[in-house]
Amino acid sequence: MTLMNPCPPVAWNVVQAAESLSSLAGLIAGFMLTGLIVLLVERRRHFHPMLVPGLTLFFSGFISLGLNAYVFALVSGEAPGACRRIWTAAAVSSGMLATGVIAAVGGVTLLIHAYLAALTDKAEDAEHENAAYQFGLLRRLLRGAFILCTAMVISLVMGRHVEALWVWAKDDVVQGFPALVVGAVVIAASLLAVTLFRQRRTGHVDPCRRLYAGATIAVTQAIVGTVLLGSLLSLTRGNWESQGPWWGWVIAAEALVPLAAITLFAMGVTRLIKR
Repeated sequence: MTLMNPCPPVAWNVVQAAESLSSLAGLIAGFMLTGLIVLLVERRRHFHPMLVPGLTLFFSGFISLGLNAYVFALVSGEAPGACRRIWTAAAVSSGMLATGVIAAVGGVTLLIHAYLAALTDKAEDAEHENAAYQFGLLRRLLRGAFILCTAMVISLVMGRHVEALWVWAKDDVVQGFPALVVGAVVIAASLLAVTLFRQRRTGHVDPCRRLYAGATIAVTQAIVGTVLLGSLLSLTRGNWESQGPWWGWVIAAEALVPLAAITLFAMGVTRLIKR
């Protein structure tokens, strides 16, 4: 066992990276707080439909990233050999970081879209057609970039939880990996079927309700996760080696919480950009 790889079979040291990740989460949270203040103190003569969705994303992202900075700071203080403790906290905090980042990107995307839409509406008749064309191109760029960021973040969240599962279960992961893949496919298909059924039944699902649901999940995950991890890491002793490897599957299943929030954010933002 080396210093650079204290938790095989994982190939990198999350304790050494935790301090930088804590700083990154705090930095983004600070920018989001600044954005919240600017939006709240700016005087507006008319209500804009993108204002409340943007505030919803910024607020939930600020809570997630602010608490995430604290959790990663806890991870940076762990002993390098406490692999199960480290990767349990790393998996949960990675989900919080991913949710906060998508909330930040989604909020910025909505604000850019709102600003350019307002400029297009105010354009003179001679420039309106050109402005609308350019705005349409930029809207495609915003939507495509946001979707790619969402896909990237989802893959990273799943990767961190699989690594935590690998640390907990080790050889059992190879035997249970097919079941894990089948379960993920079934859950994804079920969520897609429920979404399509609701759309067909109601005819239209308000994207703001999706953002509200995603924000509720994100804030709840951040608060509950921080309380549980803070309590477990401070009150329990040892490396948790006496605990059964099935706890690794519980931690892997926790990935569904941030993935649900990220999916709802993506569905809400992309729908609002289409308008």
